[in-house]
Amino acid sequence: MHRIRPARAARCAKVLSAAALVVPLALTSCTITPADDGPSDVRVVELSDEAADKIATLVADRVADQVADRVADRVGNRLSEHVVIEMPQPMVRAKAPVVIRRAPSTVRRAPAAASSRIKFPTAESVDAAELQAAADNAVSEALAWLSRHQSEDGSWKPGQLTEAGDAAKGNDAYTPGVTGLSLLCLLRSGESHVDGPHSATIKKGLRYLKNIQDSEGCFGPRTTQHFLYNHALATLAMIEAYSSTDSALFRGSAQSGVNFVLQAQNPYLGWRYGIRDGDNDTSMTCWMVQVLAAAQKAELEVDAGAFRGALAWTDKMTEPEFGRVGYNRRGGPPARTMEAMERFPAEHSEAITAAGLLIRLLSGQRPETSEMADKSAALISRKPPYWNTDLGTNDFYYWHLGTAALRRVGGERWTAWRNSLHANVTQRQNTGGGESVRGSWEPVDAWSTDGGRVYATATLCLSLQEMLISLK
Repeated sequence: MHRIRPARAARCAKVLSAAALVVPLALTSCTITPADDGPSDVRVVELSDEAADKIATLVADRVADQVADRVADRVGNRLSEHVVIEMPQPMVRAKAPVVIRRAPSTVRRAPAAASSRIKFPTAESVDAAELQAAADNAVSEALAWLSRHQSEDGSWKPGQLTEAGDAAKGNDAYTPGVTGLSLLCLLRSGESHVDGPHSATIKKGLRYLKNIQDSEGCFGPRTTQHFLYNHALATLAMIEAYSSTDSALFRGSAQSGVNFVLQAQNPYLGWRYGIRDGDNDTSMTCWMVQVLAAAQKAELEVDAGAFRGALAWTDKMTEPEFGRVGYNRRGGPPARTMEAMERFPAEHSEAITAAGLLIRLLSGQRPETSEMADKSAALISRKPPYWNTDLGTNDFYYWHLGTAALRRVGGERWTAWRNSLHANVTQRQNTGGGESVRGSWEPVDAWSTDGGRVYATATLCLSLQEMLISLK
């Protein structure tokens, strides 16, 4: 276990104290002893994993940014070093700073340690021609399911596209977002609103999106905390529609959506739930960068400085030793709702590391020249897609981002990943059960409670379409 020298401990404690941090944590069943390598007025507190995690979260969430930066590499899943903090007097009867650390038996040394509890199997190598044929068929069946289940108004409603036995019912608040996802699947198959077997479906969906875009360019109502996710996905679909047809019908709507993305970005950093509200997270930032990269490719107007801000945020969130990227604290785990946390543990996913890597790649970095990109790619490749609802390894969002990132990386890491994608996605698609489920995937992952069956089907379809890009 690494130690913080007493002088550094005192300095760090002083800074944290100046930030007026209050820790509402009852230090029950913990050990408080004098530090064995420092002055007697410094105390060492050994905490359980649960208590240490609470401390880590509080430090990351409540301390000013400059303080969080100073202790970030000692917080969260890398809490193998001491985190120094000044405890309130009622909790610790000491008049000086204390050093808080995990008890030695519970120290986690590296991000990969938690995932070593289960073995992510290596899928058998599959011939490229076989992969392509199977993925083409799966995508075709998924597009047919999506087309059959479009609502009359042109949208796809997560809460309504469910079966009686679905564990996750979906939330209609995400209708604009899953409509964008569904349209992306249809458009990326090479179809458009005027060409292809699903052209009428595409036309209705695009009309729906245009009808819910406001005067500032935002798609959908701003009534939910996560409305920018809806906006990002809808904007991606509109850009795809314009890019595939060069039609003036979609250019104005697509550009307005991009302008709203640029308007929402925090100066010199990323995005989160508000409009330049100073809050950032890597997941939202990744979706916005995907929007800007697609807009740039479609020759829409994009401020190149937006990519620099996203990279600055990604660098801030990247733990340098292993390349793990955190959601809103350096090296931290992927986000989870309370409902999903127990069934689909965050430790089985590298979703945010995949998001960070995709940000780097879309912003021009390459693993050959970026040490952090290479480390992130290695971390992702150790947790390939693995469909196991008993262990809780399903994370379709992660599989999609990992596929998009590692396809761009290429090489052996990509080959191994796509074999796992074939074994755990292509071969898990419903091939029977009638028109209500045939062509879809079961909504059993960390985010299906929000997106339901339509999210699961569209996200996994997009993952297979990403794979097919490398096979054609």
